[in-house]
Amino acid sequence: MRSPPEGFVWRPLEGGGAWWRQAVAEPLEAAGVAEPWRLVEARPDLPGTGRGPRGIASTAAGRVWIKQCLRGGLPARLNAERYFRLDRFRGELEVGRKAAAAGLPVLDTWGLVFRRARPGWRVWQITPLVELARDLACWFSEPMPGAAAEELLEAVLTLIARVQAAGLHHPDLNLGNFLAQSRPQGGWEVMVIDLDRARWYDGGVPPRLRRRAFERFDRSWRKIFGDAGPVTAQRRRALLESYLGVAPDSA
Repeated sequence: MRSPPEGFVWRPLEGGGAWWRQAVAEPLEAAGVAEPWRLVEARPDLPGTGRGPRGIASTAAGRVWIKQCLRGGLPARLNAERYFRLDRFRGELEVGRKAAAAGLPVLDTWGLVFRRARPGWRVWQITPLVELARDLACWFSEPMPGAAAEELLEAVLTLIARVQAAGLHHPDLNLGNFLAQSRPQGGWEVMVIDLDRARWYDGGVPPRLRRRAFERFDRSWRKIFGDAGPVTAQRRRALLESYLGVAPDSA
């Protein structure tokens, strides 16, 4: 942990430490972000549908989004807020660095704070706040014209195809793992987040994993909206088929 990833610096803190992106380390520390547990809380009014307490803080480098990292799936039933291996966070930062270098729209991480929990660690992630951006579950849950919803869905599927063509496989492409904001001139800007289990493949993502990623997205949609939602089931299946080459089994 004391050897930070490329582009980060290590700061010892009481009961743990932090990795700060070198360019913004001083503004984060000056804003009190080194004690993120004092800044986050359960805030259903804040954008996003992810797990865990979250908050927003102002720094000299800009506003930041702070969230406590919580485990999902089966590990969450045992202990959602404690991590016993921190290698996953180093790996996530490396995947993000490589994705950004490849020109893919991913959310940068400005810092990670680790606090000893005995056993394990509690972890908080700090990212720049993307003003007016929300995850897809938020966007598609709000009333919007069918044409706008379809345009957003196509932008997301285009991004998935682009990420896969670059060789990056994201195994959990649910609606909460995309951020989107509308452009003033029209259209959408979309980025993918939560890269902790993402993996690179030389020559592009294998077809079976491409299919699995699109099916994961479709399951997430149906879990929230069923066959309703702002895009009809028939049109959604047609779009998925056009990007995948064959309709997903779950559609």
